[in-house]
Amino acid sequence: MGLTAAQRRTLSRKAADNSLEVEHLLKVAAIGDAADAALLRTLKGEHGWSDSGREGRQLVVPFGRWADTVCRLLEGGYAGLVRMAGEAGGADEFCIGVLEEVRTPESVSALLAIVGPVVERPASDVRLAVRLADGLNHLLSFKGRPAITPAVEQQVREFLHRLLALELTEVQRASAVCALRGVGDAGSLSVVAGVPPFRGSWAGLEQSAAKQIRQRLRRAAKPAEPVAAPDPAT
Repeated sequence: MGLTAAQRRTLSRKAADNSLEVEHLLKVAAIGDAADAALLRTLKGEHGWSDSGREGRQLVVPFGRWADTVCRLLEGGYAGLVRMAGEAGGADEFCIGVLEEVRTPESVSALLAIVGPVVERPASDVRLAVRLADGLNHLLSFKGRPAITPAVEQQVREFLHRLLALELTEVQRASAVCALRGVGDAGSLSVVAGVPPFRGSWAGLEQSAAKQIRQRLRRAAKPAEPVAAPDPAT
């Protein structure tokens, strides 16, 4: 697809007047193409975007790191981003952050590939497992979610069940329960019912998540509307 000329000008203007936000770069990931990577690199060089997120003792937005990650997706595709996630220095966090904004089935598969064996053994890296749950929630629990295959949906659901079987903090449990809203089945209802009650700002999450899972199951069970046969008289 690629950015339009107007979108490229807007991005350049925002970079120049310091109104740029990370979400603007993530939009490029969602609608841009390989030709737009050159623009991001040019802007990074012109404006000295940080890779580290630090300028001396001051914390700044690492626009440079975000731009590099978006460029990798635009030029190397999902496979390139999966490879990048294996690099040192927290690359996986940036790659997941980009993928969760690109609402495609391939993004879901790439997220699962990035964490690799953590899908089957979330206890091996709880931090990464919870980050995956956050990304899956962002992709699959809201309007505009990509259509994934039943096999991928089952893989995601079983991962979340395994994650919730661990001893987690309340915030970590909330990430997994929220993600189940988009892929949960009847078994998920039992899993959600078995988690410790949420409190404070999370109070009632288990009930609202169960409600959304039931609604999802009802929609899935509803027969498709029959397609009317063409009128032979027309």
